[in-house]
Amino acid sequence: MPPRLAVNVSSRQLQDGNTLLNQARTLLQTSGVPNDLLEFEITESMLIQSGDDSSMRVLQNLGELGIRLAIDDFGTGYSSLSYLKRLPVHAIKIDRAFVADLTNNEDSAAIVRAVVGLAHNIKLEVVSEGVETEEQLDILRHMGCDTYQGFLREEPMPQQAFETSLLGLSAADGTQISGDKRIAI
Repeated sequence: MPPRLAVNVSSRQLQDGNTLLNQARTLLQTSGVPNDLLEFEITESMLIQSGDDSSMRVLQNLGELGIRLAIDDFGTGYSSLSYLKRLPVHAIKIDRAFVADLTNNEDSAAIVRAVVGLAHNIKLEVVSEGVETEEQLDILRHMGCDTYQGFLREEPMPQQAFETSLLGLSAADGTQISGDKRIAI
């Protein structure tokens, strides 16, 4: 299965909902990326700040387009969990601060276990951010975390290297080596 393309959404983009929706439609039409492989990430704190009806409608419209929604930096905000019921959320991403302390802080481990349990009980995928060691990954697997991201998986890379290694694009001219669609980055 091809990797999911995650896009961070800013509060400004969320507030200008019509533009964001139009950009999302254009991306889906021109890139050839299947709708369910495109994921928009909204931070938990942004949901708190932009939790008005207009922003919620934008997120619901994105969900209706088939775009996955993930709540980024989960566990760092001070909000009601009601948005997990109201929005077409597919995943929550556990903030790296909890993962970093996982091996030496029982409170962090307890929080991660609770988040994984909550998420799975309401049928959400759990992504752990900031995984840097095999020990962290083993603990997260044992807790039932679905997937992870971090330096253990892949170090940050320039766009050219990303296009070549993950998308199968020629770094020189941006044309695709295999297939007929190019993803605009």
